[in-house]
Parts: sequence; C-alpha cells; structure tokens
Amino acid sequence: MLSLAGRRALTFLEQQPEVDATKLGFTGFSMGGTITSMTAIDKRLKAVAPFVGGTANLHENYPGMNSGGVIRNIGDLELYKNTIDPGAYWKHVTVPVMFITSSNDFHSTLDRIYQSMDLLPHDNWRVTGNMHANHGPGPEQWIMLTHWFKQHLTGIDQNIPATPPSTFKIEGNTAHFTVTPAQQERLKDVEIYYSYHPNAITRFWKKATANQEADTWKAAIPVHTKLPLYTFALCRYKLAEEQPLEKGSTKTFSLNSREYMHIPADIDLAAFGQLPKSGLIDDFSKSMANWSSRDGGSFKTYKFQDPELDTAPGNKLALTLNLQEGQDLLLGLGIDSKFNGHGKDIGNFNHGRKVSGKGPQTILLEAKDFNSKGDKPLEWSKISTFTITLTDAKTKQKIKLADSESAGFLRCIELINP
Repeated sequence: MLSLAGRRALTFLEQQPEVDATKLGFTGFSMGGTITSMTAIDKRLKAVAPFVGGTANLHENYPGMNSGGVIRNIGDLELYKNTIDPGAYWKHVTVPVMFITSSNDFHSTLDRIYQSMDLLPHDNWRVTGNMHANHGPGPEQWIMLTHWFKQHLTGIDQNIPATPPSTFKIEGNTAHFTVTPAQQERLKDVEIYYSYHPNAITRFWKKATANQEADTWKAAIPVHTKLPLYTFALCRYKLAEEQPLEKGSTKTFSLNSREYMHIPADIDLAAFGQLPKSGLIDDFSKSMANWSSRDGGSFKTYKFQDPELDTAPGNKLALTLNLQEGQDLLLGLGIDSKFNGHGKDIGNFNHGRKVSGKGPQTILLEAKDFNSKGDKPLEWSKISTFTITLTDAKTKQKIKLADSESAGFLRCIELINP
C-alpha cells in the first residue's frame, strides 16, 4: 500500500500541466523515507533522497545482542524479506540516491543504511548525517536535499563530491582506516569516528586521532578481542556562499565515507569488561562536539554508552560549572534509557536545581538524586542519552552552550569514585 500510494502521487504529478514529467524526484521523512525506498524503483524517477527511513534488514538483531530487530514474530520471513523489507527494493533502484540521516537514528540505523546502499546496482549514492543525533538531520544535511535535486532534476551542476574514497585494514590489534576526499580545495575538515558497541541507536561515536599525509587522512584504531568495531569518516565541505534554509542557514555541507564493520566470529560483549576505563564524560576542551542540540540550548550525549566509560554502580556524577558573579542559573538534567535493548529500559529521570556563586563550582550527585515516575532505580550503565540545560534564572532564556560567548560555563562532567 505504501508503494502504491507513492506511485499514485507520481501519476498525479505527471498529469499536472505545470509539472515536467521527465524531471520527477522523490523524498520523504521517517516513514516517508520507507515510502521513498519502496517507490524508488519507479522508472519515472530521476533521483531519490530518503530521510531517516527506508533501510533494509529491519528484522535482524544487532551482532552479539538479542535485540535490535524492529520486525518481530514474522510468520513467513522469506515472504517479508521479498515483499515488505526495503531491501527487496534497493537492489532494483537505478537512480542516484542521497540518504539523509543522523548518526544515531532509531528508524534508519547507520549500519543498515550502508547495507542498503550495498544492494544498489550502481555506485551513485551518498550518505550525509549529523553526529550524536537521533531522527533530526541538521543544516549540513538539509542543504543536500536541495543540491541533490537541483543537480539531477534541473541539470544544474552542484559540484557534489563523490562518496569519499576510504580503506580499512586490520593488522594485529590495530585497524588502519584511511580516507581521501575529493575536491580538497573546498574541504573544511575531516573527522574519523569509531565505536565498539553494536547498538547502532545508542552507540557513542568516539573521534579518532587523524593524521593527514598529503591528500589522505589516516587513523589507527585499537582492535579488541571478541569485540566488534565500526568506523567511518565525515568530510565537511565549504559552500560557495551561505545558503538559506527553512530554519536558519548553512555555510557548509557534509558527506560520509563508507562505514566499515568488523564483526568477530566469536563476538562476546562481556569483553567490554576488559576495556580500560575512565570516568570522564567531557572536559569541554572541544566545546560541545560530543553533544547534539535541536534548539542550541539543551544538549544531549550518548557518552554513557561508551564501553570505556566507568559506570560502576557506586560512582557519583560530578559536574563542574564556572559561574559568573551575580548570575543565577537553573540547571536541568535529563536521562533517557530507551533503545538499550530488552530489559534495559529503566525509564526517564531528571534533576534540577538553582546554582549561584562565582567561579568554579562542583555539584556531586548520586543516582538516587534523580527523580523518576517509575519504580526502577537509576543505573549509570543503562543511560542511553544524558541531556543538560542551563537557563538564566532572570531572563528564563537557555544558555547557548555552543556559542563562543558561553564557552567556559561547563568545565567538566565525570563519574567519580569518591
């Protein structure tokens, strides 16, 4: 029915006198992304751009976990795979594809996006996604929707670089990742990310140390016995001029390299316990780079799902703020435990207080200091997202923590063993 609805929409459009029926494209958000994947086989289309939806293999669990599959209790699995799963359609799609997403999207997980692109009978595809976010692409992604259709529907060359060429090789206990982006005269920066966690929704993407050699960026990433490894690069490009969007504007756009996945045959997530641990959540030396925000005021991180974070039950949460004299702030902390897997959802928690003073001030919190409407206790290891908001008590305006003038309000957040 979804595919039929999409095709009927195309039929309606091609019958309108103001529409050039030879220049049709298709895009949709969330479930609309799924409809896009199912409609993309229509030969009347010249290009498609699914947003946060439309990936194959929705019935498969994450490697090493008994959760992750969103299609359950299927009577005839083969019938589902050949008719309803988007993977049944991607292998027949011949038009260019721009997949627009977020790194932690729940509806189109990053791993499944690349599995879907691997099904295409051609290489004319791109993936663009904002980091540490779920189901909310940012300006660098939205601009690609406009550019993709301008290029493929109007014939106006947007000079869109190819998917950044990359390599991945494991030698001993080290994975070697390289990326060599095209059009480097426009390149602003390159970020290489990796994670050991198979849960594609809640994994924390760590930024690897990348070294540039000529036109290639390289990263050496430790490989651990019995643990998977996921890695890719985000390449950020400068636009010729700032481009307006429905909300705001952007001077840059980003394209992802291919994602590489190393899944050992003897995968055992109990090996997380053997990783070196640190209690540091963020020292904000890179501002809010490990966080995401939709409004510039409330910031969210997946850091608690970093297997190298020390989330021992007895630890306390220490937040160090740097306060200005005479400014009272309202501190709001929010905790979510969704998408961690069966039996790991312990509900939502929050903590709020007024903070005053001058200079650095550390707030020490125990798990029991967070409020919840549920009856399950808070466990640091089961936090999927942690959100922080600072609000000016007088103006009731949220502090824009990523702005340069607000730099320094947050000094450090860590889990400590007092």
